[in-house]
Amino acid sequence: MRKIIILLLVGFALFAGSKQSIKVMPLGDSITFGSYGAGLLGRGGYREILARKCVKENLSINFVGTLHYPENAGFDSDNNGLCGWRANQINDSIKVWISKCRPQIILLQIGVNDIIQGASVDTTVARIDKLIFNINAADKNIELYTASIMNVLDSNLYKVKKPMVDEYNAKIEKLVKKHSASGMKIHFADIKSLSSLGASDFHKDRLHPNDMGYSKMAEAWWSVLKKYKN
Repeated sequence: MRKIIILLLVGFALFAGSKQSIKVMPLGDSITFGSYGAGLLGRGGYREILARKCVKENLSINFVGTLHYPENAGFDSDNNGLCGWRANQINDSIKVWISKCRPQIILLQIGVNDIIQGASVDTTVARIDKLIFNINAADKNIELYTASIMNVLDSNLYKVKKPMVDEYNAKIEKLVKKHSASGMKIHFADIKSLSSLGASDFHKDRLHPNDMGYSKMAEAWWSVLKKYKN
């Protein structure tokens, strides 16, 4: 009888372990936060739609981060989307966040605020390079998905030029491929191309997505996460 109980307990533990949620950290700036999706602060942007997509597709994820917004959202709204933050600012805190939240996957989209605030493309890429190394140093087992930054419309409020976006994305893709070839668990996620935002998908500032744009972003990020579905 004792052996039967032990076997049952072991079996239950294995079953429970197989159903464990994957810890995913959405990491970035106001677009990760979800600003302007529905009002100034939005309601979680792509994170809300992606969370619901994962539930629908029976992929158990646990969003992690030091921010919890929106509160009482009806979905797991933990994240590290810092409005207005640059890559070097995230660099200053990333090891602490990883230690606290223990993500298994990071969805990183950052860089546009660096450009808005006067950094060159090369300086911004160098900051991302340092961030990649710091994430890897904190936990070599994290699967890091480093995204292209989104398309922008001409005459956007922040005066970001399309050629700078294109140059940045090309250099980030090259950087990610270099680190991947060296053995890092890093992948380039071309969210810009996968989401293909059109003019009607932007907030009136012509840089942040609106709800329709965030919905397309969620589908793009789902194309990244769906391979973890059992």
